[in-house]
Amino acid sequence: QVVVGGAGSGAGTLNLVASEIDFGKFVSLDTSSASRVIYGFGNVNLVASTQIVSAGNSSLFVYQAPSTAAGAVFGQSGTGGNLTLSTPLLTGVQKSVMAYAAGGVLNVVTPAGLAPSTASSTVSGAEIDLSGDSVAIASTILLPSGKLVVNATNDITLNAGSRLDLSGQPSMIQRATVYGFGGTVILSSAQGSVTQAAGAVVDVSAINANAGSITVNAGNGGVSFGGAVNGTATAGYTSGGFSVTAGTLTDFAGLNATLNQGGFFDSRSFDIKTGDLVIGDGVKAHNVTVSVDGGSLTVAGTIDASGATPGTIRLSAINGLTLASTAVLDAHGTVLQVDSYRQPIEARNRGHIELTATRGRLVLAGGATIDLSTLDGVAYGEINLNASRTGETSGDININASGPLNIRGAQSLAVNGFWTYAPTDAYGT
Repeated sequence: QVVVGGAGSGAGTLNLVASEIDFGKFVSLDTSSASRVIYGFGNVNLVASTQIVSAGNSSLFVYQAPSTAAGAVFGQSGTGGNLTLSTPLLTGVQKSVMAYAAGGVLNVVTPAGLAPSTASSTVSGAEIDLSGDSVAIASTILLPSGKLVVNATNDITLNAGSRLDLSGQPSMIQRATVYGFGGTVILSSAQGSVTQAAGAVVDVSAINANAGSITVNAGNGGVSFGGAVNGTATAGYTSGGFSVTAGTLTDFAGLNATLNQGGFFDSRSFDIKTGDLVIGDGVKAHNVTVSVDGGSLTVAGTIDASGATPGTIRLSAINGLTLASTAVLDAHGTVLQVDSYRQPIEARNRGHIELTATRGRLVLAGGATIDLSTLDGVAYGEINLNASRTGETSGDININASGPLNIRGAQSLAVNGFWTYAPTDAYGT
């Protein structure tokens, strides 16, 4: 007889405890892969007092029971089962790709009595993928110039003390110093939220190389960053990029202040699924995209996309887009881009600004500024205004620009009117 919650019920716990836990070993030019699966436990705890490290191409799946769904692959699918990686340091050797997956909760924590590792490394190019119903991280994940992918059905939480370090590090090859680029962090929640607590750090910076990027996807939940991010790069190299898709975005201004402090000035993309958004000052990146899919967008301050070359600003909203009289869209170039004959290169001196109101009105209030200028005073810039027509066959467009505007450096200004058609029957015709 199987006792409820006892042996054979699948509700037990498996503990693997060691100083170091290794998954695989590094073999140059080895392209084989290893897949591991643990069935029959409610909780699996891997406890390593120094580190958990992966090598090669491998995976670990933890499920309480195999899946009975049609098409499910035994050893790669199942239901239930929590996985806890308890270690001060989760990392991988060069070229390794390691996937940790659980049917339930996946936790990366520090063992009791220990602190998250502060170690650095010159071993670069590893990837770790974490998947679970929910994922929480409260330790150090060290992947210089690497890639971290976190996928959860529900919430992803970066707790206080967590350090996701994918920064580029210098290393020596014979007598030459090689500088690594910043890595890539992707956090995706299908139905929940992504939260970074105060005291948590995400680092994709680089020295003498391009910084990396952070991508956050939580279209059905909220996104909140209360800790620190680092996307700095040495002058002359590209700084970090940040992209977020969120059902709701907590403190848009505060997030941009965090990005400014962390040096994310190459690109910023915000796709907000619900609610209205008002942008004041503080948005600064060479490529800025803001999309409000469930409300209106108002710009009342400065969006700064200026730089050595002119930048790009793309704004769109489903229920109307307004540039207030205090709005400044700044995409001007500070260094004239020339060819070997010192003649201006038209394409490299061209900034882009695109404004789209899908259903509501596009309002350009008097006094608003759009700056696409360059140092030689020649107009190269491009402006595109997109708005719906007032009627299917009308000759009018939902744009209000009745007051004087400050437009600098625009070579072309296109006004595009559109009308949306919907299927009239079940067949989509």
